[in-house]
Order: sequence, then structure tokens, then C-alpha cells
Amino acid sequence: MRIGLDLDGTIITCKSKQCVLIATIAKAFDLPFCESEYWQDKRSGLNNKLALINQGISDELSSKINKIWIDNIEQVQWAGLDKLLEGSVEALSDLKADGHTLHLISARNNIQNARLQLEWLGLSKLFETIDFVSIQSKKNKSFYFKKREIDCYFGDTEADAKESKVADIDFYSVLSGMRNIEFFNNLELENDISLNLNQAIPHILKTEKQ
Repeated sequence: MRIGLDLDGTIITCKSKQCVLIATIAKAFDLPFCESEYWQDKRSGLNNKLALINQGISDELSSKINKIWIDNIEQVQWAGLDKLLEGSVEALSDLKADGHTLHLISARNNIQNARLQLEWLGLSKLFETIDFVSIQSKKNKSFYFKKREIDCYFGDTEADAKESKVADIDFYSVLSGMRNIEFFNNLELENDISLNLNQAIPHILKTEKQ
């Protein structure tokens, strides 16, 4: 099979980087801020701005903080906070050993830094192809799903589910990233929701054997 995979929240962590950066910015503005509430709101489906407003920060200041966050989140100094999710590399290596090809299709705007991070984490060698959805590319994930003839996709957001549906491929959701179980349940997805990549992979292997 030709297997497509998201990066942030699926293969590597996304919580620490997002939370530490937003908390650092809030501290610079001398604002009271609760990381756990912020992350809970994000996992429930809120964007940065709404999660900040939920903590009593004004609309104007929330917009300003959000812009600073966007401008900095993909800078290399924050990349060290991203870690490999437990067992993800082993799971991907097993898939390759079984003859499947792996195709990374993820959203990043700073593509140079993204590729550097893949090298640092030892991930580049696992993938047959690597594509990043970005402002520069002006393409969405479904474009790359079709281009790479992907059979299925693993991801952690509703956007991943939507793009998989557009490309008419199976989507397997994981709870290791941006959305929680309640959020995914409301989407009424066709396939089971898994805690992580390790738990999700057996579903495609089962499907392949049917």
C-alpha cells in the first residue's frame, strides 16, 4: 500500500511547542495564562485566538498574540521541543519492512526548517516522498494524495479527514495530536479512532487482508 502520513501530532508531538510558545508570549505581555486550559480548548477545536479570548484576553490583543505565535512557531529555536511520539519510528519501519511505501504529506510554511527537522529526527530516510502544504505551494493535501496515489492517510485533525474524503481515500484518525475524542466523535468518521499511530496501523493491515 501507499500510505500517507501527517507529521505534527501524528509522528511527532505538537503540544509542548505550541503551549510553551504561547505561554512565553503571554508572559511577555504580563498576562495571566493557563497552559492546560489553552490546550484543552485547542483540542476541543478552538483556534489560537478563540482559546486566548476564552482566558479573558481581549479580541485585539488575542489577534496580536496570535500573529506573533504564527510568525514564530516554525522557527528552528522552537523545533527542539518537538519529540518523536513513542513507537512511531518503529511502527513506520515495520510498515516499510512489510513492503509498504510511506509518503509524508504535512502542513508547514517554512519548508526549509521542516526538512531540517526531519533530518534531525532521523525521519527523512523513512519516506518515499515528502510534500508540504504551504502558502507557497498553494496546494491542499488532497492534491498531494492524488499526485502520490495514496491509498490511505493517518492524521490528527478534521482538515485531514476532509482532504481524505475529497481524494476518496480512507482516513485513520489519531488522538496524539490536535483533537480529542469528543471532537472526532462529532465528525462521525467512517473508521475507528485510535490513540496513536501504533494503534491505528493494524486497521489498515486488517483492511488489506480482507
